[in-house]
Amino acid sequence: MFDGQSATETVARRVVTMTPLPAQAQFLQSNTRHLAYVGGYGSGKTFVACFKALRLMGRNPGTVGALVAPTYPMMRDTLWKTFSEILDANEFPYEFHKSEWRVSFPEFEAIVLLRSADKPDRLKGLNLSWFILDEAAICDVAAWQVLVSRLRDPGAYQYQGCLTTTPEGLNWVYEEFQEKVRDD
Repeated sequence: MFDGQSATETVARRVVTMTPLPAQAQFLQSNTRHLAYVGGYGSGKTFVACFKALRLMGRNPGTVGALVAPTYPMMRDTLWKTFSEILDANEFPYEFHKSEWRVSFPEFEAIVLLRSADKPDRLKGLNLSWFILDEAAICDVAAWQVLVSRLRDPGAYQYQGCLTTTPEGLNWVYEEFQEKVRDD
């Protein structure tokens, strides 16, 4: 649907408009189980991550997803700020529960958890249909591994684990997405 031109898409019964770059459009359209968007500073990684979250929420009504950043300040100041701006600009009805860092979408029966990856063990126990790990290369690989193991929400239509990141050398992201042979 996204082809690099201004496009609209129905997400959870709402029309969302954006103008993705070609690489962003490819990221948005992909249905592979594990997906990475790697780009330099200012390439729109967090922006496209938030649109991908809306798309995944729409594909998995009644389930739980997660937006995860390396630290709580990064989640609060960048990821949540961008996500809430997109929600407001597109007139998505939502309820933000700050004490739990959780966003409810009553109209769609969906929940998006906002979490930090600085202590991966705290991600254990979640049942997710999808997640997006922003700035993954500066996170410990354990955060990715825990999140991948949490893709088990029984109501999910499409399980997907995504990451966005700035290249930080030949680290675990490179190993995970360049060196491993995958069926998907």
